[in-house]
Amino acid sequence: MQYQWKKKEIINKIRILLEIFNQEEKAIEDKPIIVSSIETYYKMLTLIAAKEIQLISEEKNSNNLENFVKTMNSHKKDYPFLFEEEHKDFIEKLSKLKIIDQKKYSKINSKPKELTKEAKLFFQSLNTFMIDNLNEVEKINPHLYHFTKNSDVFGCCFFDFYNKIPYILIRHSKNITDILTTIHEIGHSIEYINSTTNNFKSINTEFLPYLLEMFFYKYNKYYQNDLQNNFLTSYNNVIYFAKDAYKQMNLYERFKGDEKIVEKFNNFSPILSHKLCQNNFEIPFIDVVKYIHSYMNASKVYEVYIDYPKEVLNILINSVKQGDINQYHKYFNQIDINFNDLNIENFQQQQEKLFIKKY
Repeated sequence: MQYQWKKKEIINKIRILLEIFNQEEKAIEDKPIIVSSIETYYKMLTLIAAKEIQLISEEKNSNNLENFVKTMNSHKKDYPFLFEEEHKDFIEKLSKLKIIDQKKYSKINSKPKELTKEAKLFFQSLNTFMIDNLNEVEKINPHLYHFTKNSDVFGCCFFDFYNKIPYILIRHSKNITDILTTIHEIGHSIEYINSTTNNFKSINTEFLPYLLEMFFYKYNKYYQNDLQNNFLTSYNNVIYFAKDAYKQMNLYERFKGDEKIVEKFNNFSPILSHKLCQNNFEIPFIDVVKYIHSYMNASKVYEVYIDYPKEVLNILINSVKQGDINQYHKYFNQIDINFNDLNIENFQQQQEKLFIKKY
């Protein structure tokens, strides 16, 4: 198993995909998937070729007001419930919760090989389906992992949808986050290889990876203080992201109704237009909202998992086997968990009870 991607190999993947794309007999419906895979490899190439990079999400921050409004209009079409007053009220209340002070993480000297071994032992402890899937992921791609010391990246799972090959990027910070990031991104790769769709419209795309991190909290007895600190980070991030999402919602409300005003604003002062967006958010709206929903729903499921681990794990595995991450909510209705019913009234107390009670 290699722990660094090779530029030459990635360039060769791009070359092969370009040749396939240019084949006349190639079906027209395959073309967008091929293009998506080519873009994935270009992003990976940028990551390992540049000395200083900043990992940007699939949907880049819009650099002016017009792009921002267009992007938000697209989100409103795909996820209409996010723009209802009830959801906006939920985000506003969440943004006003108190941030909790954190401690520094302890240092661990795990090398990439030891980190992936720790992750495999954890997946093996869950059941045969999970470890078999991880083994399958590593078999599909012997160059699965890329560990970096770059402080601008945290972790990411790239996927070549055309060839169904996953790639995992992990920042080597030498603390507990290395293990959790490895587990988190493996969770994405397991979803991807089981996927029957290339269209991930779910607001809970981070649900399985966060739930796996929570399972690790129950599994591991050696890093409890640092694991509690990590969930404190996650709790605080939910609040920070809610503040970001609320700003973006308000900005959208001000400008969504009149395209001409937006156009005039951009033409009159493009610099101000850019600054207005830059000052109102750091991360695209859809990404922060997905984090919030995924994490809070994972917490609800984990709360049930503590008392009924086998039942929850079986439901989770059956949902992954179906290959459509847009449908997780259907399976967890079996244990009366409604993914659209997010409650902030007891969110802080719930997090303290589940993860930071000894902190």
